[in-house]
Amino acid sequence: LTKEETVRCSKAQPVDASTMKIVLYAPQPIFQDLLHRIITRNYHLTEFMEDNRTRLDIIESFLSLSYLLEYCRHQRIPRMIISNGSDLDEPDALLEIEDLIKHPKKCSKLGCTEKAVISCCHCVVSNWCSSSCLNECFESWNHKFVCAQGVHFYNKLFSAKRSE
Repeated sequence: LTKEETVRCSKAQPVDASTMKIVLYAPQPIFQDLLHRIITRNYHLTEFMEDNRTRLDIIESFLSLSYLLEYCRHQRIPRMIISNGSDLDEPDALLEIEDLIKHPKKCSKLGCTEKAVISCCHCVVSNWCSSSCLNECFESWNHKFVCAQGVHFYNKLFSAKRSE
């Protein structure tokens, strides 16, 4: 892949006290797909990672956006702007975090469609409907990978070092 074809995210920047902005550099179809997944919060991480297993740049960008969304939610930052740095004609997407919180998260276990009630305190992205789904996902490579990346994404998005 050339640098222009590689999907990546910028560092997150506060616009003001109530808005965080990130630039996603991606071709329009990938930008729209990642944006849709983030806005609807209706995705299964295992399935997404399997579908994109040869494109670690897409996986990392998706996880960066997911992490930033959850960071904003936990920090009570009500708005997040996602811009497409590869297509300046593409309008910025404004996500109202408070509205997104109202939509229930779904279980991260592949095949489970139940409402999530347990959230991982390490990666802040994966969620489960029960302790049995949590245990199954935690033992799989997928959640261990996502969890281990939490510190990486914090450091990548904010440049401030957080201890592991």
